Amino acid sequence: MKAIRIFPALLALAMFVGTGDAVAATGKDTNSKIPDVSIASAPAKFDIHVNARCRGRIAEVRLVNKGDRWPELGEFKIIRISDNSLITERRLIMGKNQRASFRLQGTFHRGDEIGVFIDPSWTDRKFKYDSRITCR
Repeated sequence: MKAIRIFPALLALAMFVGTGDAVAATGKDTNSKIPDVSIASAPAKFDIHVNARCRGRIAEVRLVNKGDRWPELGEFKIIRISDNSLITERRLIMGKNQRASFRLQGTFHRGDEIGVFIDPSWTDRKFKYDSRITCR
């Protein structure tokens, strides 16, 4: 008698986790399909520290990923602020606590204020400069 009461509960549990199939569990054919169960994962925490500074006439930008490992590519953009033109762009994936640095050499940016923006592809992020600098 107890086994008869436990069987429907086991059948419901097997259908819920997707490890069972109603036909195999009951021995009867049903017209309804059991949907696959998927488990949603939490998005990676995005927390980046950006430091831009001038070393003489060279602009240097350093990144440190303080959040989780990036699950997809992120876009690193350096933009001339006066006309919002893109100076350079790189795509990269950063691990937890990974560091990266970039140097802008040449005369194309001297005297102009430049901004740095990191755009993660896996999450929406409002546009706001992560760092701004002017090198002369």
